[in-house]
Amino acid sequence: MAKAISRKPVLSRKPTRTPGAKKEAPRVRVDPLREYQEAIKEDGNARIVTLGGEDCSSSIKHWFSTGSLALDRLLNGRGFPAGRLSEVFGPSHIGKSTLLDHVMAECQRAGGIAVLADTESARDVTYTKRLGVDSERLQILEFDWGKLTIENVLDKIAFTADFWATKHPDVPVVIGFDALGGTATSEELAKKLGADGAKVSDGVSTSGKQEHVKPGGAAKVMRQACRQLISKIANTKVAVIVCNHEYEKIQMGFSAGRMGKKRETYGGDAIRLAASYRIELFNLGQIKRGDEVLGNQVGARLVKNRLGKPWGTTEFAMISGLGIDNTWDVFEHLRGADVIKISGAWASINLDGEVLKFQDWSGLQSKIQENPSLFSKLVSVYQQVLRTEVPDASIQL
Repeated sequence: MAKAISRKPVLSRKPTRTPGAKKEAPRVRVDPLREYQEAIKEDGNARIVTLGGEDCSSSIKHWFSTGSLALDRLLNGRGFPAGRLSEVFGPSHIGKSTLLDHVMAECQRAGGIAVLADTESARDVTYTKRLGVDSERLQILEFDWGKLTIENVLDKIAFTADFWATKHPDVPVVIGFDALGGTATSEELAKKLGADGAKVSDGVSTSGKQEHVKPGGAAKVMRQACRQLISKIANTKVAVIVCNHEYEKIQMGFSAGRMGKKRETYGGDAIRLAASYRIELFNLGQIKRGDEVLGNQVGARLVKNRLGKPWGTTEFAMISGLGIDNTWDVFEHLRGADVIKISGAWASINLDGEVLKFQDWSGLQSKIQENPSLFSKLVSVYQQVLRTEVPDASIQL
């Protein structure tokens, strides 16, 4: 019988350390996001930010009130955003220029700079001052004769935006373009009235051929300008507001019988795509005191809103010679909420136990003129009513 072989257990031995060998460094944990951020900015072309960060180009650094309680409420309770392009359009004599003047006045009151490209030269200094604009501080872009073209206007607007955004980034600035639809392209300006040729001499084109001005010239310019402008004003305190005209585009061919006339705005799709706000103004009728016409009831439709709920509507009063009148809006809203009681020709409201009586909104306006502090009390009641009507707490009133 074979004899069992006894085996001693093998003891593990520590590896012998070679003299002079370096000790292995402990492994450091790498943050993958940090590593990604550093890798992105290696070539200097881009960097990583968060959507909620102040450095994000989508961040809104300032808001500009429209001067209208109703319109501010429509625009997310704040007004026009800085760092964005906004468009206001509508038929002639609806109040686009007046609205722009109110925004510039509000900008100046906040210590900001208002810059205006008035290509139609239609401003009246007395009326503009009455709207609250400091005419001595209003910066107007003037162009030499023959230089007033869309290309030159947009070039100076882009330069203005870049100047304030880079050299004085803490100053709120409103740049108004009034109006896109009333400004010719350089090609249109070079064309002789009544002639078909783009370059003519005594009615005959220099080339001997009919060289028609290319359609959509303004749209082509706007495509180039919008791509540049958006990058210049993003994440700044500069707001660009463009007033634009509407025109009737007659449908041709197969669609003519079904669609008829279609309302369009100048500048093509570029401004429609680039704008964060597009506001359409339209007439809702006259505002009268007896048989006297005092102004117009203006409707505002939010056609596009990248910053909140889209497709909202509101209305406000545009009084001849005075501009936007918030007393009318307060009166109409509180009357609709049954806070202002109507009895025959008289209206009344209870303010902290004191009953105030007056006739119609113009009577309330007279009361406010007698006691200016009354308006702030009415606005406070107005905002309380709105808070019960607007469940969305993100809308600031």
